[in-house]
Amino acid sequence: MGIINKLLDFFENIRLGKYKNEDVLEDNVVDIDERCEMFYEKYFSKEAKSNLCNKEWILHYCIKKAWIDATMSERFKSGSEIIKNKEYIIAFLEKELLNNQKFICENFEQWHNLICECKEYNMRYGVWQKLINMTFKYLYCIKEIFPEFSSVWGDCHCPIDTVIAKEIHDKLKKIGVSQSELVLSKKVSISDSVVNWNNITKTDYLKLQKQIKLICEEDDMCPIEFDFVYWKN
Repeated sequence: MGIINKLLDFFENIRLGKYKNEDVLEDNVVDIDERCEMFYEKYFSKEAKSNLCNKEWILHYCIKKAWIDATMSERFKSGSEIIKNKEYIIAFLEKELLNNQKFICENFEQWHNLICECKEYNMRYGVWQKLINMTFKYLYCIKEIFPEFSSVWGDCHCPIDTVIAKEIHDKLKKIGVSQSELVLSKKVSISDSVVNWNNITKTDYLKLQKQIKLICEEDDMCPIEFDFVYWKN
């Protein structure tokens, strides 16, 4: 049985009451807006909250916040070219989001992949995905300020890290997918694995995003909302 059929079967069993309450994903009924508000209150500084009217300032702030998330392990590497070129990388992404909005909105997947495959400054697919996806996660919290990206939110990807990989693994395991489908998410969810998220390949990354989308289709949410629901600090 394929993943989609197993997902359908799982949620049909929930509807028929074949699972106990504790077996049902409690977070499925979580209010996404409430989760966004909680994230905003916790991770946006007082200065940021007082500068919401300054779009360029708050965009720069969101990218810098995402940079911290994307380079947590990179900062411990001696002589990292990525860290040395922090200002250039941040400025590049900021310029893209300010000046390339039409292309991003109309061709998000293509744009996302083009950026993630850029190897300048020794940037890697795994670091790029976290930087881009976390930037959009912060922006999603204040999406009313960025109506120009209103058509993008449904296309945005869930940031991949060990926490989210474990959630993917647990959700797929709960619905009984094959062991072969669980291997990748299990490896990425182990922090010292050779498939660590900041070194993840394009192929593995896209496979995890596909698995997230399958779960999201049944949970009636988009991938970036999946992160708000299942990522726990």
